Amino acid sequence: MFYGVLALLATRQSETSMQSGAISQFDQLYVKPALLPRDFSRWLHDAFLNRQAADYGSELNLSREDIDALVAHARDFLAGVRQFLGSSGP
Repeated sequence: MFYGVLALLATRQSETSMQSGAISQFDQLYVKPALLPRDFSRWLHDAFLNRQAADYGSELNLSREDIDALVAHARDFLAGVRQFLGSSGP
């Protein structure tokens, strides 16, 4: 999902060195003006928080249902980004 966000930001020649900055720019440039669904922002934030918990937290316990939902959201997110990039081409 993060690389999808970076692809979107690259189309606007917008860069950031931090994931949190990329997520913030994604929200401002694509979600706030309703170019992409609000669910995409929620899914991205959830994935980011889970990744941080896994990397820096003491323990992350996700159920099989949680993992399945994360994967489904990531697939839908990336499909939406691909569709958006394809429809906003040159």
